[in-house]
Amino acid sequence: MSNQLTVRYGIINGAYWMAYAAISAYVSLYLLEMGFSSGTIGVLIALSGLLSALLQPLAASYADRENSPPLKAITLSVALLQLLCGLGLLVFHKNKVASLLLYGSCLALLQLLTPLVNGLAVTSINCGCRLNYGISKSTGSVTFALVCFILGRVTAVRGGQPVPWAILAFTGLFILAVLRYPAQRAPRAADAAKGADGLTFFKKYPRFTGVLSGCILLYISHVFLNSFTLQIIRAKGGDSGHMGLSMALAALAELPTMLLFTRLLRRRSSGFYMKLTGFFFFIKAVGSWLAPNVTVYYLFQLTQIGAWALIAIASVYYVNAIMEPQDAVKGQAYYTAAYTLANVFGSLLGGRLIDTLGVNAMLFLGTLFATLGTAVNLVFAEKTVDKGI
Repeated sequence: MSNQLTVRYGIINGAYWMAYAAISAYVSLYLLEMGFSSGTIGVLIALSGLLSALLQPLAASYADRENSPPLKAITLSVALLQLLCGLGLLVFHKNKVASLLLYGSCLALLQLLTPLVNGLAVTSINCGCRLNYGISKSTGSVTFALVCFILGRVTAVRGGQPVPWAILAFTGLFILAVLRYPAQRAPRAADAAKGADGLTFFKKYPRFTGVLSGCILLYISHVFLNSFTLQIIRAKGGDSGHMGLSMALAALAELPTMLLFTRLLRRRSSGFYMKLTGFFFFIKAVGSWLAPNVTVYYLFQLTQIGAWALIAIASVYYVNAIMEPQDAVKGQAYYTAAYTLANVFGSLLGGRLIDTLGVNAMLFLGTLFATLGTAVNLVFAEKTVDKGI
């Protein structure tokens, strides 16, 4: 059952990150081709993120209730909406306003899915199922890399036309994968049936607030590098083909960390890795800023091994370790909302900086954010006793 569940969740993760690559990694290419500026794209990403940040805790609170539908059903509902928006991009591809709104909706729904997808794994772990989250998560890195590389090559020849088709296909694959995953509910203690909400939640987990702040700073740096990759690549002499390869390299660099994370977790707690990851975010940010050309920029993409790769998996274990079962999905949602808020701020600021001061100014500020985020997490991340290892 352990291997079967790991494979099934791995397929979900793989399909989700295929859709993520198509929607998020190619937003700039698709909308720039339609005539929108970097600033407008930044505003769209920000507004989509803000909407998602507002919806994530609400959806998670609903999912954590005893009388709510299974998390699987909620996940499928959101994915079906994303599928309809992808279909809308094909139908209304000649209408700029409709395309902008539909792409923004795809971005918002994609981010809303993140805590729900994480919650599927957390619920299985808390039910006592032996799910190897690291191995399952690694499938997302592989599929993200493949999609970025292939779409990069295809769009270099055909422009943004294939992007909506990719969104539609990968979202459909995700829905099929979720349908095959067993629906489960987290166990609850008789005297703790109701979880904490709002301010009560943050009073219950005070150090978590500090970690969220540090991660927001790290993620702003990450957003600069990932939402405006095409602009960065062009500033260093490349094109969309180079962008696809750079993102594929970063995704492949994630594999060793994800495949071996369960072993790493037996040596040190997830809290330790939440501190360590900041140093890799800093190295990636400063290297991307100072890289004189695309080749050197490729080298610093490999620091993803301890940046996104480490925080993406360590954060799920960390949040689950410090939360009571009735707060598990909600904790994942608040963490994802922190990333989403970073996406809002980073997208607005990044687009504005590129339009006014240029790419290098954005990369310099990203380095400062990575430095501050590392310092904050060193103070607030706590040692944990991790579940499901």
